[in-house]
Amino acid sequence: MYLSRLVETARFGGIAFVVLTLGGFIAAGDAGYEDGSKIAAYFADHRERILIANHVAAIGLLAFIAWAWWIMNAIERRQTDSRRLGLAIFVSASMLVAVEFGCIALTMTLALIANKPVDPSLARALVNGAQDFSYVEYFPQALLLFFFGAAILETRLTATWLGWLAFALVPLSLIGAAPGLGLDTPVALLTSAWFLAASILALRAEAGTKARAEAGKALATAAQLE
Repeated sequence: MYLSRLVETARFGGIAFVVLTLGGFIAAGDAGYEDGSKIAAYFADHRERILIANHVAAIGLLAFIAWAWWIMNAIERRQTDSRRLGLAIFVSASMLVAVEFGCIALTMTLALIANKPVDPSLARALVNGAQDFSYVEYFPQALLLFFFGAAILETRLTATWLGWLAFALVPLSLIGAAPGLGLDTPVALLTSAWFLAASILALRAEAGTKARAEAGKALATAAQLE
């Protein structure tokens, strides 16, 4: 009973991830990366908002892990031979979340100490360190999208066009990881839209599979009664 409730909750984790994590990062705002004095002043002026927003974003990351677990189980239910693809999705999602937690930790560290004057050079170092974690996050994201694309095409977990789009986002993620190009934000928005679409379509596909299974059981029961 508890496992079924957990599964029912986890399947909405992808949507929760996009809403909470993306919303949290947007709500925290942007202090810039070059001027340490402005960064320190921004964190001092918006300390509580930044702490709450990053806390919300962290909850979204936990929801993402739960969703990746649900996807892994959904793949196994559809095709046992593809369970390794499901495991690869879960592991790469865990890698992504682990890196993103580093970004959140550095940001919250600066917010926590901003109740007192912060040295501009320290403020600049912490913010840029958090941004570096954000760049690194694109590497496990590329891996996750690759395995997701393969799993969708292999198991028809959801629409096949979404699988091909996942493959297309792999090189874009690697491009977004390059600090000098400044493409991390557009790539983040594209991949967030992909995860949202994947979450919604996977929910619909799983609901359809469940309905067909129940209809099959009903027909079998009716045949036995006859």
